[in-house]
Amino acid sequence: MRLISFSILLTVFAKNVLGGSVVCPSGFSVLNNNKCIRLFTNELPHRQAEVDCRFLGGTLVNVKNAIDNRGITNIAATAGVNSIWIGTYCFDVNNGTNCYFDDKSGQLSYSNFAAGFPRVYEPYGGCTYLVTTGQYVGQWYNSKCDIAGMAFVCEAPISYFDQSYCSHNYNGYCYYPSTELQLTTINTTYTRAQSLCQSKNSNLVSIHSMRELDYVQSLYRSSQTNSIVLGATALLPNTFDWADNSAWNFSYMDPFSNSNGDCLQMNLTTRLWTAIDCQANNYFLCKRPVSSQSVDQNQNDEIKFIDDPDFSQCNTTFFMAPGVITSFGYPQAGLPSTYCTWRLVTLGSYQIGLFFTHLQTFNDVVVYDEYSNPIGNAHNRSMMIAPSNIAIVSFKSGGYNAYTGFSATVLPY
Repeated sequence: MRLISFSILLTVFAKNVLGGSVVCPSGFSVLNNNKCIRLFTNELPHRQAEVDCRFLGGTLVNVKNAIDNRGITNIAATAGVNSIWIGTYCFDVNNGTNCYFDDKSGQLSYSNFAAGFPRVYEPYGGCTYLVTTGQYVGQWYNSKCDIAGMAFVCEAPISYFDQSYCSHNYNGYCYYPSTELQLTTINTTYTRAQSLCQSKNSNLVSIHSMRELDYVQSLYRSSQTNSIVLGATALLPNTFDWADNSAWNFSYMDPFSNSNGDCLQMNLTTRLWTAIDCQANNYFLCKRPVSSQSVDQNQNDEIKFIDDPDFSQCNTTFFMAPGVITSFGYPQAGLPSTYCTWRLVTLGSYQIGLFFTHLQTFNDVVVYDEYSNPIGNAHNRSMMIAPSNIAIVSFKSGGYNAYTGFSATVLPY
């Protein structure tokens, strides 16, 4: 993956305008003072490009105004790139088309689709690319996601200069893995870990979005660390609060976990959280706001769209993960026979993860991919991962008194 050389000019320009206050992750440069970007000229399929951006704590670039559209177009064209993947995905819903930003900030507030686009139906698809040269320069088109590779631009959130040592500066916060601190103890209990973080003017890490969750995972990608303790404790059973007093506005709990405890542990492979005994020894991660910027972490970027008010979400055509779906009337038994389908979606590099936490059915619960090809039948306490960001579930309740139905947690995975 090769970063184009003129990114240095972008960085210098940002420093001149902003007095050196804006910071980007390593290899990224500031664009128009509002985002960090990095161009990759190696051509990859859409999903692999998304995954590569995610490994860097970002997404494919989210183009939200004409100035950014022009700037990104010029950068790619200067590097000799004819087209690039961008962070916009379009869903065909109820014979219409809805397009969303990869960063989960919602439906498009700006677009520059060519005439007649977006088009999701054959032979097109939900992925979006930007043309950087020729007659249609700057315009957007749709394509199937699995076509031949294309260059791409990653986006990461801007951060700010910190006056003291900042091990990993990301989105307005400094992160300090215990394995990188000058400490005699890097694997310890929750109380001791929080005390050590506080000695560094920080707290144990709180997490407020999928993007931050990915970034935390990325800090340990080359290490042998399997898990870390998070900065959360339970005042009531299964009700956690962050040690830094930020809002509990994001959760990635393991739906299958039966563990008990008043602290939380993050599995660094699956990213899922489980309750643990606070006296258990674990590696830890400290986090604090950068000294030069007041950052509000009580707002996250996770949004959810559900078009069916019924709790089961029966016959939902657009269910945005995360959430829960159930058979109609769950957990009542003996209800009239009802056929339901669910169309489950997520954004960015994530696949649909289905965790069947309870299943007691006469008929099979069948899971399909986005092209209606069967993935398999669900089983109690089974996990099924769709090959893409869309999955379809179908189930017909039998109306038998002995069967209570099913419940499944849907996660971006």
